[in-house]
Amino acid sequence: MNTLDRRLAPFLRRWDYISFRHLHVFADAFAGYLRLPATPRLAHPLLRRHGVEIRWEPLPPTVHAVWTRDGGDCLIRLSEHLPPGAANFTLWHEWFDLMAHHPDFPNKPPLRTLERCANRFASCISMPEEAVRRTFEELNGRGDKTTVMAARFVVSSSAMRVRLSELNLRWRYDRR
Repeated sequence: MNTLDRRLAPFLRRWDYISFRHLHVFADAFAGYLRLPATPRLAHPLLRRHGVEIRWEPLPPTVHAVWTRDGGDCLIRLSEHLPPGAANFTLWHEWFDLMAHHPDFPNKPPLRTLERCANRFASCISMPEEAVRRTFEELNGRGDKTTVMAARFVVSSSAMRVRLSELNLRWRYDRR
């Protein structure tokens, strides 16, 4: 068993079931388990510290990342065309994929659901609700600050727009 699997096993054994609807609870608990800072939550150094190799490679335009396991070794091949914010979100997505394929993951969702769950997990862990709401209030009333928030949380502007929409937060002068 590799470093990542050994680290994940005790956390995953605490859960009887993980659902899309409650992924924010799972993500918050995972952040606490790893003692992550409020923001920014960077996946890259954390994955490396847990023995996951990350390589920036040319991948097809529609593929952001691919992960593989060879025995106990994990490798994430990340598209070299991803900007830092999109890369961070994608790495959190891949982290969830790795967890979902861990033998102690409590339930195995179908692939389509798994991808939705991985995106939701990436959103919840990289942009925690409380921190997003606090930052939103600090910046509200000063125009569209989606780009500023995206940079602060190290995600893409489109990921931040989706998260703000999930939390029913709207800028007063949103241009959408």
